[in-house]
Amino acid sequence: MQLRHALAVLLLSLPLAAHAQGTALIVNKWKNTLLDLSSGQAADGSNPAAPGALWVLEPVDASAQFYRLRSATSGGALHIEQGPLMVSAVESGWWSAMWTVEPVDGQFIRLRNRWKPDAYIHNQNGAPTIGAIQPGWWSAMWQLQGAPAPTIAAAPSAPAGQASLIVQNRSPQPLDIFIDDAAGEPAFVVSLPPGQQLTQPTPVGRRWRFAQKEQWLGAHMASAQAQQLISIPQ
Repeated sequence: MQLRHALAVLLLSLPLAAHAQGTALIVNKWKNTLLDLSSGQAADGSNPAAPGALWVLEPVDASAQFYRLRSATSGGALHIEQGPLMVSAVESGWWSAMWTVEPVDGQFIRLRNRWKPDAYIHNQNGAPTIGAIQPGWWSAMWQLQGAPAPTIAAAPSAPAGQASLIVQNRSPQPLDIFIDDAAGEPAFVVSLPPGQQLTQPTPVGRRWRFAQKEQWLGAHMASAQAQQLISIPQ
């Protein structure tokens, strides 16, 4: 079975101030170091306690095609408006502070800039930087790891006509999560690492699907119940 990996996510914008549940470390596949901008500029990522290594992924709008990467410590956003990677206050319309999250191999992601779409975050030559990459570079592949709570995204409440879907991956394998689009076709949302949890606002009546290793595990139709818990395996 071939699973469509069209990155169509229906995340709502996240409140960021002191939102510990939404924080994550962004860990490099090649060096196992962190995306760390503690001083506002890129560090080598070797300090797991660095304040600039905690991030919140903030969808730019309800379509969640692009994200801002917010420092959980300073509230500034990661951008390349002046060229290099920087964290600071940004204007809402800056494409330089918006990022596409591209799934890789079900466990990792690439972070591609909206303003310069051939530019990715990588650490091929040392500290994290921005630039063109080769497809196989592990230096441009990253993994979100919860810190301390392993939650990729969270929202405190859902607006009218929506519910809150809580998905727990209790299996030893990544869990691929999909949502049906307007045509009823599954669109890829995110790959949830083992032992992690996703809290996701969802429209009532929308079908969610779950898969591992290219095999469907089941589906869930979102009801009007305020919170709905799904654990894999049940």
